[in-house]
Amino acid sequence: MARHINAASPREIIFTRNATEALNLVAFTYGLANVRAGDEIVLCISEHHSNLVPWQQVARIKGASLKYLYLDQDYRLVMEEVRSRITRHTRVVAVAHMSNVLGTIYPVAEVAEWAHRQGAVVVVDAAQRCPICQLMSRH
Repeated sequence: MARHINAASPREIIFTRNATEALNLVAFTYGLANVRAGDEIVLCISEHHSNLVPWQQVARIKGASLKYLYLDQDYRLVMEEVRSRITRHTRVVAVAHMSNVLGTIYPVAEVAEWAHRQGAVVVVDAAQRCPICQLMSRH
């Protein structure tokens, strides 16, 4: 698994029962410990509830603001939108690698690069994309 997702070490991998549990674990451990009043949490508008609801709860508990990344007419995430929404006040960016409804693959590497430059942590929900990458690597 570490090789498949390009992890530096197998010690970076934590197995949970499912993606919902994993995303809740990140939100309610990292999020509650690091997000403060006035911070921003940025989510893509097309997020699955597993990657949306926990961050809404963290924002409510901590007094943080939620900001959403909107899609263009072709349901794609545009980097101009990313750069305008993710700012120095952003602490967490939570985005799916691939939409479970639209099938759209989002540019998570570029999003993460911009978010990291702003000082934000990026949480990627790869539940839909990871199995497809595995299938593609076999061909």
